[in-house]
Amino acid sequence: MKDYLKYSYLLLLFMPLTAICVLAGGWWSLLAPNAVILFHLIYDNITSPDVETRPVKHKGVLNFMLYMHLPASLGLLFVIAWQAAPGDFMGFGAWFYELSSWNLLQAHQEISLAQLLSGAFAVGFILSTNTLVGHELVHRTSHKLSMFVGRWLLAIVGDAQFSISHVYAHHLNVATHKDAATARRGESLYFFFIRSSVGQYKESCEIETRRLNNINAPFWSMHNRVLTGVLMTLCLSAVMVWVAGWIGLLLYAVLMLTSKFLFETVNYIEHYGLLREEGAKVEPKHSWDCNTRAASYVLYNLSRHSDHHANATTPFWELRAHPNVMDLKYGYIAHMILAMVPPLWHQYTAPKLAHWDKHLATEAELRLAKESNAKSGKHIFNQTSSAHLVEENK
Repeated sequence: MKDYLKYSYLLLLFMPLTAICVLAGGWWSLLAPNAVILFHLIYDNITSPDVETRPVKHKGVLNFMLYMHLPASLGLLFVIAWQAAPGDFMGFGAWFYELSSWNLLQAHQEISLAQLLSGAFAVGFILSTNTLVGHELVHRTSHKLSMFVGRWLLAIVGDAQFSISHVYAHHLNVATHKDAATARRGESLYFFFIRSSVGQYKESCEIETRRLNNINAPFWSMHNRVLTGVLMTLCLSAVMVWVAGWIGLLLYAVLMLTSKFLFETVNYIEHYGLLREEGAKVEPKHSWDCNTRAASYVLYNLSRHSDHHANATTPFWELRAHPNVMDLKYGYIAHMILAMVPPLWHQYTAPKLAHWDKHLATEAELRLAKESNAKSGKHIFNQTSSAHLVEENK
């Protein structure tokens, strides 16, 4: 049983907690993201690494958990829309009072715009995980239900194009400068967020253009998966306006921006500074791994990222750990926070990248590393690399 329950933190604990905190009104909504952060920081750093891959007998249970993220996500959208709507939309507050004797309407009537924005942030924080669940599902390109659920999970957070750019561009170009989703040495998280977000849409449009040309279909048509993905998000935006007016649209925009930024922060740390010659085999050394337990269980083994790139169609419960120097040993959340302070992030990663250059890089990758260090504009990469070589040769 524990092999299934360990992956249920997100669906059965943190998503309901977020809903309850947002419904409570006031500033209670901020409790949920802080609880998630503290859980990761504590659990990841007081428990031993998780490097075991256990056989799973009832795979349908884990697949069902993934699919249930869609109704759970829509439920969270409803919660923030209800809070923003005037009156008691659909009589939800009255129904909830009859069910639980908890009077939501007083807090609902007194909630301020600032508090609504904090609620949108809290929902966006937890729905940033839609991209990782969608990521698992859209790799199953021949399975219609998985693709349907995965695309809608991505559309809810405004990023349905991810189902194209990630599968058909990122996995092909990872750790090269052709890949929009690979962070370069010396690049700040904030610059990467813009470059990666724009670059992924560009990749998706280019991929769709080639595909549509092959089937003689026009770009501006319902055959275009980029456009249909945007349309899915626009439909949800229209519902938010219908329920809560322009405030509903503002909250939805905050929700999507929060979700996108947090997931791009994950993208940033997963391949930061690692390099591969174009056309060379993708290996575990081209990803940063994380073998802490909260990162593995809450994020459905996204933390075993190097094995995912080596075996893209392998379901998350079968991914193997690859303990090596490119290890985010303090957990995803800790490293995401560190990445938000660029000088500290560069200082932390420079010696690890110098070790990668010395022990893991091929001759071609070492040449690329030297070029990347020079182009980074950060003295610490060249300085650390030289110091590391001196230390290694003693």
